[in-house]
Amino acid sequence: MIEANDSQSILITIFNNIDHRVDAITQAQPDWPCHQGCDLCCRRLPFLPELNKAEWALLHEGFQYLTVSVQEVVKQRIAEAKEQADGYITCPLLDREKGACLVYAYRPAACRMYGFYISRSGNRWCGMIQEQYEAGFADGIMLGNQQSVDRELVGNFGESQSIGVWFEKEWELKNHANKC
Repeated sequence: MIEANDSQSILITIFNNIDHRVDAITQAQPDWPCHQGCDLCCRRLPFLPELNKAEWALLHEGFQYLTVSVQEVVKQRIAEAKEQADGYITCPLLDREKGACLVYAYRPAACRMYGFYISRSGNRWCGMIQEQYEAGFADGIMLGNQQSVDRELVGNFGESQSIGVWFEKEWELKNHANKC
């Protein structure tokens, strides 16, 4: 169960608003392909997910519930993704067999919005959604504005950093604590 401090209460409210919009879209369009089990966007990321401090705190809480062996797999995947120079990467938090997020309830806003929100700098969805959008399947669907969500997140929590940066900081803190 997620327990919230003040910062996380604001974040959870933002997440609930996103989830409400997503639920409305999927109810209005039951054939919309974004649902649990579809992991195309998770397997075609241009870079590691980015999150702000509040999103990191929440995601890290969910990460702590994973077994130590799964945590080690995630750490290895992050290291591999950081070394990859080009091409798409697969999210290190994806259960690759089940096609589901290992920390689903704790995932950041960007993951909640993929496939549903329009950005002026490019839509945040996979090629399958793009094809359906171009074919008119998405006509009449009110997609949210990703930029307004981003402004709200930055206004409340500051700029985002790569999940790799957050984990590095965490590992450095643990290593420092273990040496003391």
